[in-house]
Amino acid sequence: MSIRSRNRRNGPDGRFFIGITIVLILAAIMVTGCTSQTAVANQNVVVKPNDTVKVHYTAALASNGRPFESSLNGTPVEFVAGSGMVISGFDKAVIGMGIGENKTVMIPADQAYGPRIQSLVNVLPKDVVLATLSVKDPEAWNPKPGDSIRFVKPDGTIGYVYILTANETSITIDENHLLAGQDLLFTIRVVDIVKK
Repeated sequence: MSIRSRNRRNGPDGRFFIGITIVLILAAIMVTGCTSQTAVANQNVVVKPNDTVKVHYTAALASNGRPFESSLNGTPVEFVAGSGMVISGFDKAVIGMGIGENKTVMIPADQAYGPRIQSLVNVLPKDVVLATLSVKDPEAWNPKPGDSIRFVKPDGTIGYVYILTANETSITIDENHLLAGQDLLFTIRVVDIVKK
């Protein structure tokens, strides 16, 4: 049997193999093209004011870099960008980010929880604090430094005060947010954007 006759016998099988190969290559090119177009489309979708966004974040104090809060092991945080639902520095940081994009940003205290205001730290008689907070069992109440007390403000919103010191006659309370005066470091990843 000559080489020529072998090629003739295998000819149709060889053409079939080449045809299938070409079809598979074209299919791969088409799928890659579609995927690339989708990726490009997602890259063009960025957060704008009034978009509903879902993000994961990790927050740390800028002074030491140690994380104190994270959403990574839970549900992404959802909010309307630019609406004031989150601290202003965080709100500004997500504007212009795309789905899947990561960003680490330092947010100064004035764009986070504001400066620490010394006039919000007050020493009050214990009985005044008890009456103001409507403590149900004053005899059993034993405030300690570091405790937080939740209360309803005159406008109906919820507020917190933090106990700095306490003794039998007086309590030093702090109405500043615990993170007031702190620059914060956030690592943000946009999970989803819902356009309005």
